Amino acid sequence: MTKFRQKPSEHPKEEGNVKKDVTWNVFFENEERFADLINGCGLKGRQMVKPEDLVPADSKNLQQYKTGVKGKKSTKSSTMYRDVVRKVAFGVNFAMIGIENQEMVNYALPLSVMKYDAGEYEKQRREISRNIRQSDSGVKDGEYMYGFLKESRLQPVITFVLYSGEEWDGGRSLKDIVDFTDIPDELKDMVQNYKVNLIEVRKWEDTSVFKTDIRQVFDFIRCSKDKNQIKKLVLNNPDYENISEEAYDVMKHYANAKELRYIKKEEGNVVNMAKGFQDWAAEEREDGKREGKKRGKEEEKRMIVKNMLHHEMSDEDIMMLTECDKVMLDEVKKQMTEKEKLKSE
Repeated sequence: MTKFRQKPSEHPKEEGNVKKDVTWNVFFENEERFADLINGCGLKGRQMVKPEDLVPADSKNLQQYKTGVKGKKSTKSSTMYRDVVRKVAFGVNFAMIGIENQEMVNYALPLSVMKYDAGEYEKQRREISRNIRQSDSGVKDGEYMYGFLKESRLQPVITFVLYSGEEWDGGRSLKDIVDFTDIPDELKDMVQNYKVNLIEVRKWEDTSVFKTDIRQVFDFIRCSKDKNQIKKLVLNNPDYENISEEAYDVMKHYANAKELRYIKKEEGNVVNMAKGFQDWAAEEREDGKREGKKRGKEEEKRMIVKNMLHHEMSDEDIMMLTECDKVMLDEVKKQMTEKEKLKSE
């Protein structure tokens, strides 16, 4: 998630997460993918939101608050930045929908999301307030003072948190991170909850709800820890023969460097990942053959050393004739001794 404005990180791991964050943001700047995520994750696959229903929205949110004591008050501000946010049309209404990318577990996530959403609502309230005070005709005193009419309405705010890290063991709602020890149930029930719309990429198995390359990205990340699974996925799915540059840039953060060195971008900024994995698999087969031949020759050499030891040849002659080293010679001797012990027992 893109957080408050701060100094650049001095920690390599954090900088790596920032790079992932940026590639995710670029990926979801595409309106088709943004709409696809809403339909797939929010509407359970129902194809309701179209790219043309999305309107760009400002991801910057200025927060102002009063400080100081009576007579010495001042206004301070801080700026929050959403990762990606859009104004989404639903009939005659709109909803403000944001996507926040999360790589590491944030144990204060419910509070963070609540701040983001509250910031969006406050931004809307400020706009309503400006309009009211510019034309105060027929406005009641309380409505003018608080900048909100009886009939004023806010547009819904929804935040999807896209978590692509390992197992999520943090809270999923505000009540999960509130200490209710010794708090009476009657008061506990009065505490308002705030739930997080958490999308765990590595656990999302039904990717058929997606119609864009979100499906390939989610599938790839889910399988990325298992070399055989990811190889099977890419080689058996023709969709990976024509992957967009943005999708590839996301996936490469979750793949092994050895796998990626075979993958090259082709004309039109598309990537044939299947071809890269075929080359990788071919080299692995060749490596396996070479390793098998090497093991076979080594085993043959051990048998010759064993026969020479049976004939009581000297260590010097054995090493000279077989070109084996002292380590191998000692290992063969040890194996022969252990075998003789077992026979005698």
